[in-house]
Amino acid sequence: MKNVKKIIMFLIMLVIISTFSIVYADPNSSKGFAEYDDEQAETETQEMMEEQQKELESAAGKSTNNYLESLQVEGHEMSPEFDKQTVEYVLKGSLNTDKINIIAKPDDETATVQGAGTIQIQDNQKEFRIDVTAESGTVRTYIIYVSEEAQEQEEQKQGEVVQPEEPGQQEEVQVDADAESEVKSESNINWIIFIVVILIVILVIIFLIRKNSNNGKH
Repeated sequence: MKNVKKIIMFLIMLVIISTFSIVYADPNSSKGFAEYDDEQAETETQEMMEEQQKELESAAGKSTNNYLESLQVEGHEMSPEFDKQTVEYVLKGSLNTDKINIIAKPDDETATVQGAGTIQIQDNQKEFRIDVTAESGTVRTYIIYVSEEAQEQEEQKQGEVVQPEEPGQQEEVQVDADAESEVKSESNINWIIFIVVILIVILVIIFLIRKNSNNGKH
């Protein structure tokens, strides 16, 4: 009887060790930390809600108008015609100067504008950004493209033209997919081994109990 108890205790310890080895086998796996991840996600969500609430409270009573009333580039025409709802424009023709004067007037006097005025053109500069910050802190960005290449880029965006991925990017995605598949395969094998061990332990315990019961009858 003592030997039977020792064997049963040994098998129980084996099951416990196997369980820990499987659950924590992959340090990058979230299975062993499901409860922690849920708690962390709940905490982050709560913090985000509190942050949004603070922003709303700080913005209460303040203007949220971050539009421009007018936008132009001195000595140049823009396409399309200015509309405060439109945030992307292209200068007609090329720039034969090292400076550009952007005139931007906010739609609300309490808003501030950054990126306007006399701007020094950098080498190969393709665009200029004008940020309009409302009194409440919200920001709207207007963009002026200054080259034919930028104009083609804008037309492609409007036509929803999708550029093909570079070969190197495709290879990187494939490598990541293979690595993820390998991790899943190893995890499945570990669980199969664990289930087999459990079944063997159960069968052995049943066999020992029955054997001990038969010996008691005799």
